[in-house]
This record gives sequence, structure tokens and C-alpha cells, in this order.
Amino acid sequence: VPGRSGSQQQFAGQKRPPSEFYENYRKMLKLCEQQQVPIIISSDAHDPSWVGRFDLAVKLLEELQFDESLILTNDIEKLRAFIGV
Repeated sequence: VPGRSGSQQQFAGQKRPPSEFYENYRKMLKLCEQQQVPIIISSDAHDPSWVGRFDLAVKLLEELQFDESLILTNDIEKLRAFIGV
């Protein structure tokens, strides 16, 4: 969508302990929130056992008290409006 951007970060399928990659996610999410950049929560199919698992992402977003109005995938109408459908 021209003039619009969002952020998607992959939590699923990480082979390292969460403590090693969480700090980068924390920084990125804080910047998204500061700049009012919407995000999506999704799962990744690199490892089929992680498809549909959002627990790590949700836990981190809750810890950060991330602004839920910036999460596009918690409301289908918000997502549609963002992508212009």
C-alpha cells in the first residue's frame, strides 16, 4: 500500500533462547510504538510445529504494554482499512 508501512517480526522457529533475540524485538517494538508504526502478529512455517503459535509474541507485547491500537491482526476491520480492502 503506497505511503503505508507496517512491521512483522518472526518469533516462531527461533533456535536460540528467547533471551538472546528478545532484546532486539523490544527495541524494534518500542520504535514502532514511538513512530506509530502498526504491526501484525503471525506465525511462520519454517518449522511446522510453530504454525499458529503466538504465545511468545503475545507475552512480549504484554510485557511491553504495547499499544494494542497498533496491532493490525487483532481486528479484521482495522487490518482491512490499513490495506485498503
